[in-house]
Amino acid sequence: MTAVPADGSEARRSLVEFLSGLEKRLGDLDLRVSFAVECKDEHLKIDITGDDSDCFLQRKAEALDALQHILRRALEKHAGAPTMEVPVILDSHGYRKTRETELREMARIASERVRKTGTPVTLDPLNPYERRIVHLACQEHGGVATHSSGDGFCRRVVITPSAG
Repeated sequence: MTAVPADGSEARRSLVEFLSGLEKRLGDLDLRVSFAVECKDEHLKIDITGDDSDCFLQRKAEALDALQHILRRALEKHAGAPTMEVPVILDSHGYRKTRETELREMARIASERVRKTGTPVTLDPLNPYERRIVHLACQEHGGVATHSSGDGFCRRVVITPSAG
């Protein structure tokens, strides 16, 4: 398992340099980057703040997701091993927590509908992180089963009545 980049580590410095360079390249945008290694979930959390940071949240935070993917790949390349065990979570304005709450509520409502009607429900396309949240939330409600369908990055979660 790759370790979370600790204070002073070369990988952490590389990420700081990468993000600092990004801030410079974006020119007139008011962006600040803060880092926090949260030991509870063993992940590296990076917050982008500043007056212009909401530009990362447009179109369902596609830019935030894309930059997060790039950061994960950069850390993976630097570490020489996959970093899926060491999540890099990029956030701005608490978007990730708000989105998780929305997804859990969506899963609850869809699970109730499936239990009442017995008819499967297919959700809109979600990225892997969001699909995982929905799968776990549906497990908590019981009486339903989930699976992913489709191809590519944004597959759909299908919620069906459980066999039992």
